[in-house]
Amino acid sequence: MSRKCINKQDRLKVFKKLNGHCAYCGCSITEKNFVVDHIKPVMSGGDNSIDNLFPACKSCNSYKHFYDVGNNEDTESWGTFRNLLSNLTKQLERISIFKIALRYGIVKLGSWDRWFYYESLFFVKGNPANPDKVIRTFTLYEKARNWVLKNKSKYDFDLLVSDGRGRKYIIK
Repeated sequence: MSRKCINKQDRLKVFKKLNGHCAYCGCSITEKNFVVDHIKPVMSGGDNSIDNLFPACKSCNSYKHFYDVGNNEDTESWGTFRNLLSNLTKQLERISIFKIALRYGIVKLGSWDRWFYYESLFFVKGNPANPDKVIRTFTLYEKARNWVLKNKSKYDFDLLVSDGRGRKYIIK
């Protein structure tokens, strides 16, 4: 598939998907400094549909390059961005200046739970005519739940909360 330009309207829709945050690391981004990232790369058959696009910071987009995001259960495949990041410590420990910085306590190694920022969000959906349309996005389940309870009478369909990991929560 050939790469096509993404128009300004679609670019803005992508930016708004995660309320000004990088889909991967979660850092704040602006409309001017974010990069549109293909979840499934074009060279792997991905397209320019909004569902296949995420807002990303330049660092994550550059490091992700042409890798597929991968899923959290796949710990064997090296061909995914998630596994590339999971093995980053091993690569860093080969660099002598990094080893020195570790020894002197200048840097500390932390663990990563293998979840990206977009997977930690909660989305309010429910429109039968457009089931993937996100009505609101929240960083905490309780906030999403409380918003649904407060606003459900304004909608002529049942609201549903789902998370970035594919789980769905029915609010009664």
